[in-house]
Amino acid sequence: MPSKTGVSKQELVEAAEMIGKASSVCLLWAMGITQHSHGSDTSTALSNLLVVTGNYGKPGTGGYPMRGHNNVQGASDFGCLRNMYPGYEKVSDDSARERWAKGGAFLRSNFPTRSAKVTS
Repeated sequence: MPSKTGVSKQELVEAAEMIGKASSVCLLWAMGITQHSHGSDTSTALSNLLVVTGNYGKPGTGGYPMRGHNNVQGASDFGCLRNMYPGYEKVSDDSARERWAKGGAFLRSNFPTRSAKVTS
């Protein structure tokens, strides 16, 4: 694995021991991880590491992916992506459209079934 990652087994063991012995751990990562082809998986792995070591929900802990532009995460979470409702539910998902229709004053038939076409 060191030939692929550049991290030796000993360095990995030392990092694991340091995280395991720490009273709190806060991880921050940037676009090098989030924009990689496996960025979602890596971000999930970092978050899982924090969960299993008890490093969520208390002072000095948590995971913080740093995004490239102001509030891009919040805008995405809020539903500003053309192919997703808030919470990253696909507009093409019938059950998601049904839930959103039940939650508001909108007719299900008025909800798009595919993402909008972008034109310039």
